[in-house]
Amino acid sequence: MNRTAIRQVRRAILLAASPFFLSGAGVAQTCPVPVTLGTATVLPGPCPSGPGPLPNTTCYLVQVAFPGLDPIVAQVRVTEPPAAALHRGTVVFGTGGGGSGFYSATSGGLPLLQSVNGLGYRVVERAWAGPNGWIGGGPGGLRAKSCRYATLLTWIHDSFHAGGAFCATGNSGGSAEIGYALTTWGRGDILDLAVPTSGPPLGRLDYTCPFPPTPVWAALCPSIVPPGSMQCVPACSFAPVPNGNAVCLTCTGNPTLADLRAESVYHLDAALAYPATRTHWIFGALDCGVSVPAGLAWANDVTSEKVVEFVPDTPHAIFSTPGGREAVRRAIATLPRILASGDPSPGGTLGMNVFGPPGEIALLFLGVTPASFPIPGLYGTVGIADSVFVGPGTIGANETFVWTFPLDPSLSCCIGATVRFQALLLPNLTNVEVVTLVP
Repeated sequence: MNRTAIRQVRRAILLAASPFFLSGAGVAQTCPVPVTLGTATVLPGPCPSGPGPLPNTTCYLVQVAFPGLDPIVAQVRVTEPPAAALHRGTVVFGTGGGGSGFYSATSGGLPLLQSVNGLGYRVVERAWAGPNGWIGGGPGGLRAKSCRYATLLTWIHDSFHAGGAFCATGNSGGSAEIGYALTTWGRGDILDLAVPTSGPPLGRLDYTCPFPPTPVWAALCPSIVPPGSMQCVPACSFAPVPNGNAVCLTCTGNPTLADLRAESVYHLDAALAYPATRTHWIFGALDCGVSVPAGLAWANDVTSEKVVEFVPDTPHAIFSTPGGREAVRRAIATLPRILASGDPSPGGTLGMNVFGPPGEIALLFLGVTPASFPIPGLYGTVGIADSVFVGPGTIGANETFVWTFPLDPSLSCCIGATVRFQALLLPNLTNVEVVTLVP
């Protein structure tokens, strides 16, 4: 089965900007939003910031433009994996705020990039021109300007990605870029993994911009964070600042709640299912601003495969602590997937496709009893009990291994029940694939 087919049959089965904004009020026009991606053009000349601290890096000046918005330039650093490493794919890293800095320049960012690069991933950093980055550059609302990142992400994918997994992670405002790319611009079509960290704080601006909060959000906010997950009480609204904040003022300067919702990552037309993309939110348990509840307002309603993780003793800057860096690295390293195809009836032929880094050994298990238990020393949980070992296989050059086997006819007792499959690619577990048995 080729990569395109795998992306089509993937099924979901698992369960930033700076935090200091104030909302305006009143009647305003909704900000126009483009209907297509823009264009990305490589400009001549070296990057002002140079190639960066990682070896084997090339930096490009890329201008992103589309009608109705001022063009904006990004410096894009592309670092190839070490020659001796097994090639695993591409990871795009994004900083917070307007994204005008490089991830490697943040406190703790460089060792995370070095670690992911050492795993065999091509590492890509972007830094937008201007102090306000992608949210600046002339008139236009946040949803319109979010097309800049979606366009740049597509250019990176089409220009450099050469097999393996295509992933993106970004902190705070960088998580908002990823959020818009998924909810608004269909970039789940190219992303295998999205790891928003500390946000997005722009998840629901109609909730977090008004100060004090609206009655609806005041009632919801305290309960949206899972009990015991935080070491502080997150804020429910952006703190007020003089003259308001550009993020909450949108393109109108005096937005209504409807305008704020329309500009949010989770707007009324937002896509909430990304069948080809695993989403993995990471929050710091010491992030006391609005980013945690704002991010969960979107994450909780996503209907496709997702993981939500809280890292102890970690503030808003996820990459600033060893635990935060390890959480991001682990989310990327545990990407292998298992997918089902074929006839799910007892006695029929069922295919299990394990997708992962070429050369790794995959072990496949199945079970009927709906239960789960952790594997000591490994990150992840086997989601099946009374498991049956099916067999081993080696991931091939096309990044898949396919088992094709008949389902045991004795399972005819369990029509309408589910069979759970999970693969182990040492030392990482895949998701659990759930197949409902039919007559």
